[in-house]
Amino acid sequence: MSNIIALDYEQFKDELIKGLTSFYDGQRKVLLEKIQRNNDIILDGIIIQKLTTTACPTFYVNQFFTEYLKGSTLSDIIKKIACTVSQEESVNGNISFLNDFTFNWEYVKNNITFRLINATQNEEYLNTVPHRPFCDLAVIYHCYVEVPNGLVGTIRISNEHLKNFEVLEEDLFEAAKNNASKKLSPVCKPIAEVLKGIISKCPDANEEDLSNLLHYNEQMCPSMYVLSNEDNHYGATSIIFYDYMKTLHEKIGRNYFVLPSSIHEVIIVPDNGNFNGNELKHLVHQVNTNEVPIEEILSDEVYYVKDDGIVRLYGEDTSYFSTAFCKLL
Repeated sequence: MSNIIALDYEQFKDELIKGLTSFYDGQRKVLLEKIQRNNDIILDGIIIQKLTTTACPTFYVNQFFTEYLKGSTLSDIIKKIACTVSQEESVNGNISFLNDFTFNWEYVKNNITFRLINATQNEEYLNTVPHRPFCDLAVIYHCYVEVPNGLVGTIRISNEHLKNFEVLEEDLFEAAKNNASKKLSPVCKPIAEVLKGIISKCPDANEEDLSNLLHYNEQMCPSMYVLSNEDNHYGATSIIFYDYMKTLHEKIGRNYFVLPSSIHEVIIVPDNGNFNGNELKHLVHQVNTNEVPIEEILSDEVYYVKDDGIVRLYGEDTSYFSTAFCKLL
């Protein structure tokens, strides 16, 4: 059913807040906050908070406005949000753990991990979180949080957390390094294998289509690899492990380019003389501009790896080993 009177974004946001406030009728706080995401993307977040807890789900207005434009009514959207809140509370009955998280360094140090984001595009965001430089990127920290029913989430480590923990950024780095092998194990696969897995999941795919695609890939992208992690989530972080990148060099048998496909993965391209670094940089920029969601862009740069396993910006000899690299234990 289409909406009779179409609201613009600001009107929709106001009506959604009013509708949720009326629905909960004082039983929960309904708050509107600006939420800063990766690459300094600012989204309007609606927070539905119980009066007895600080842990609460966040919903993004932008997502629901898209649903509204496609025909969902405000009433439908409010019911959907309320239903999601109820489901999360039934799953996460032991929500008190999240309330204690801020003060629990013993848990955090065993579950903290690295993430890699663009430094320039997150300049404002980086003022609020502990981090360290890596080429044109920045290493930040998140903590895995396990909840009932096998679900796992993450919480960003902020400067405020650092004060509460009474630790330094160096302590975060060492703890995350110790957790790396169990939380961030790199996975490198031939690009043909990755494409085959993607195509095989398409309902309309057939053997002929798959064969043609793989043949085209062999012609255009020989010996290329996709580097990520087991979850394929923030898998580009794998490039900070110099020992793994060095082993990859030994496996390939030559220097190689690293193309930042997204925050979740990078493309490994052996330097066999067929590729020009500046042309690859242009390609990365074009793909980022036209294909990758803004929030998932890692960088427009291209990186280069020699036999020491150190990742450098293409065309530069600067080593970042002393500030950001670590060994995959």
